[in-house]
Amino acid sequence: MEEGYRIDLDYITERIITVSFPQACPDQTYLQHLRDITQMLKSKHGHNYMVINLSEKNDSLTQMNPKVLDTGWLDLLAPSMEQMYGVCKIMDNWLHSHTQHVLVMHCQGGQGRVGVMVASYIHFSSISASRLQVSRLPLKLVPLLVRAAFSG
Repeated sequence: MEEGYRIDLDYITERIITVSFPQACPDQTYLQHLRDITQMLKSKHGHNYMVINLSEKNDSLTQMNPKVLDTGWLDLLAPSMEQMYGVCKIMDNWLHSHTQHVLVMHCQGGQGRVGVMVASYIHFSSISASRLQVSRLPLKLVPLLVRAAFSG
């Protein structure tokens, strides 16, 4: 990895993975790490994973992975509630359709959108209804502000 460019891959739960790249990451570095991550996902999860791209459409990501949902969300613009609800529904359907299915949330541009979607999905799936359940989730990536909202 090039010095100064931190690529984050975190298992939020056993079946929800987040991958975020800094916006300033050079294309060549990004593509190499994307290849490495794709290879790891295929070896560990086979074809049981789906990538949800929370960034602008990315042809390299689509070419390397069998199942990609491109949200096409633009940098620095918040997605609408309708868009977030649609992604949460897709996430929920995928995870409930088979016990081996894994979701990978991808974002090139930092962790903000990934954190928002993790928090949105937790709320959508009613995990947040119980403080005990939320405290059991390894919320490694969710920003401090979102974590504070769950702690009361």
